[in-house]
Amino acid sequence: MTPLSKLTEILSGLPGIGPRHAERLAYFISNKNETFFEDIERSLEEVRSQRKRCSECRAVFYIKDPKVDNCELCRDKNRNYEQLIFTDTEIKRNSIERSGIFNGRYFILGKTIPITDTSPSRMPVDDMMDRIKRSSDKGLKEIILTFSYTPEGEHTAEIIKKTIKDICKERDIKISVPGRGFSAGTEVEYSDTDTLRHAFNNRTFK
Repeated sequence: MTPLSKLTEILSGLPGIGPRHAERLAYFISNKNETFFEDIERSLEEVRSQRKRCSECRAVFYIKDPKVDNCELCRDKNRNYEQLIFTDTEIKRNSIERSGIFNGRYFILGKTIPITDTSPSRMPVDDMMDRIKRSSDKGLKEIILTFSYTPEGEHTAEIIKKTIKDICKERDIKISVPGRGFSAGTEVEYSDTDTLRHAFNNRTFK
């Protein structure tokens, strides 16, 4: 396999990048100057060496200090513990943060569950339960299941709801999903602020 073929293969594994798009990107990269390659190498090394997974919300974050285990949002004492969003990626969390409509806490699964899979085994169940218990001790009142309105996203939300319903009932925690505002097939990370605000203000309780 040539270096260009290997690069094409790697790029084709990225979300939303098909084989032809990957090939075009590979040729584009191969024609860049040395400064471009140096910048890419430096950036990738910084990502590799500084990335950590938050011990609270499981989001991947980047920091040079090896003693810090929590991301910036989880370290923020001004955020409330009454609401906790469950979602699958940091990108969705970032979209919600940019909208300014939410000041609670987060839990990042890191993936959605394929619609052919009905088992919660793909989820970090132990981490999820531990987060609910610790958040409940600090005043958690509502968990908002915030996934894209796609078959896989809605399936993931349903599996989570079934998994956590008993502990939520035991601790008097409500489970909700964003309401009207998101249409079928909507990706949360691509929604504008008004759409997000409308959906969160019209949450449906499960």
